[in-house]
Amino acid sequence: MGKEVEVLDADGKKYRGILKAVDGNDFTVTTQEKVKVEGKKRPELQEVDHDFKMDKVKYTKYLISFK
Repeated sequence: MGKEVEVLDADGKKYRGILKAVDGNDFTVTTQEKVKVEGKKRPELQEVDHDFKMDKVKYTKYLISFK
């Protein structure tokens, strides 16, 4: 937990974010996405949680950076 991961779901969409929680067969990844905020013209970058089931994703892998 707390590491950057990439998830490919069953629909073929990739998510890249921080592994937030793991509970049995479920896990949560927090991503940075542009979200339209009511009352504002431009979308803002916000943290969004995505919940996945381990048997419903094609892969999940750690992303390694050498910074």
